[in-house]
Amino acid sequence: MILLSPVIERLRGIKNAAGGKLAHLVEGSIAYAAATKAGAALGDGPNFYVLPLGDLPEPAKAEGGPQVVMSQFQVQVFQRLHGSVQGFTKEAELVDLENRILGSLLGWRPETWLGPLSLARAGLSDFKDQELWWGMAFQTRYLLQPKS
Repeated sequence: MILLSPVIERLRGIKNAAGGKLAHLVEGSIAYAAATKAGAALGDGPNFYVLPLGDLPEPAKAEGGPQVVMSQFQVQVFQRLHGSVQGFTKEAELVDLENRILGSLLGWRPETWLGPLSLARAGLSDFKDQELWWGMAFQTRYLLQPKS
């Protein structure tokens, strides 16, 4: 698993058009679990959470040598939808936030030994009571070197 600290620091730099803080960033799986509990005080958002998803190694070569590993993490975005009857105002804000996250992370290397980040998938995670959760999974590759 890769360290997500560089990703979190990069996301902290996302600003709105006026140069102000765009979103509240909450780190880690424990904070995400607390936020998704019934009755959690989340505010209106946008909030986003950076969560590790796991590593998937490619099959090892019979002759040995380095093994390619794909590592994935998710940026989970929360937004309370109000502002218009259909939530159009907040939808525009979410599209802008998604574009800023993608612009900040796609093609970037969190560490020199990692491949550039790419989008693995994105989609609606949950929607109820005007609370929208949108997830974007990113992936990178690295070489796992055997010890000599």
